[in-house]
Amino acid sequence: MICIFGGTAAYHLTPADFGNAESLPPLDTPFGPAPIFLRFSLPSPVGVFSTARKRGPGVGVLFSSRHGADKLARSAAFVNHCANLWAAKEYGATAILSWNGVGAINPMLNVGDKLVPDDLIDATRARDAASFQSSGTPSLKGTFWEAGRAALIESATPAFSRGVYVCTEGPRLETPAEIAAFAQMGADVVGMTLVPEVFLADEMSLPYASLCIVTNIASGLARPGSPRRFGPEVAREGLALCLKAAQLLEKN
Repeated sequence: MICIFGGTAAYHLTPADFGNAESLPPLDTPFGPAPIFLRFSLPSPVGVFSTARKRGPGVGVLFSSRHGADKLARSAAFVNHCANLWAAKEYGATAILSWNGVGAINPMLNVGDKLVPDDLIDATRARDAASFQSSGTPSLKGTFWEAGRAALIESATPAFSRGVYVCTEGPRLETPAEIAAFAQMGADVVGMTLVPEVFLADEMSLPYASLCIVTNIASGLARPGSPRRFGPEVAREGLALCLKAAQLLEKN
């Protein structure tokens, strides 16, 4: 079963607008209480990831908002990724899709563009519990899940099919000098969410792919009057595209 983690403004969503959704029982994890999880029932044929218990004619897809169920309860720097990933697997997830609002570093990108990253730079410094392992060195099997990336690209077309996401510590925004340095390092977009989420998913053998939606131009690069795109419309687009990608994956 695929689990979708919601990013920017997911707490503004009305899940019933996207289909039949049921709340799952609360779950305590070794890392603290899990956030609220929903299970959507999609009108999709059974496929290779269809390990969900079906409700009605559809196939189950899990969904949870990283930042809170009905308001911004925690910013990206304070998301309990260990609890989120642990709970997703307990609820039956076998793969992860997500969406993220990002700032554009690459001058080819504009507000409203979509990009499916194929690599990332970890520029965080002090995030707790970045690994489930208490000893040893976790080995990253692959940064992003290629089948998931392909489904997101198809769902979000037109979308940039490759790019590098740099994850910063937050909660503050980056300085112009930091953005200039990240550009020199090869970053195309900047956000605060994917680390350690993508690494924890890899540790739990949960293939992971993400959709980036450009909400603003990164610090120091914006011109006067440059647009910004935040709010419920970003969340609606993100969830709709991730659900579409989940349906494509179920068909394969």
